[in-house]
Amino acid sequence: MIGTLLNERFRLEEKIGSGGMSTVYRAFDPTLERRVAIKLMLRDTSEDPDQLERFRRE
Repeated sequence: MIGTLLNERFRLEEKIGSGGMSTVYRAFDPTLERRVAIKLMLRDTSEDPDQLERFRRE
């Protein structure tokens, strides 16, 4: 995933951490010219409607 461009905007630079539901990456946003954190939900939890709602509330 490192080096991946998300939404034609955010370039993933480094994995910061992960848990049971998601992984957090440091990314660079060239539009704002700053680093941001991007939280991506794990594929297997994204298929569970309850887990998806929990993720949205976070």
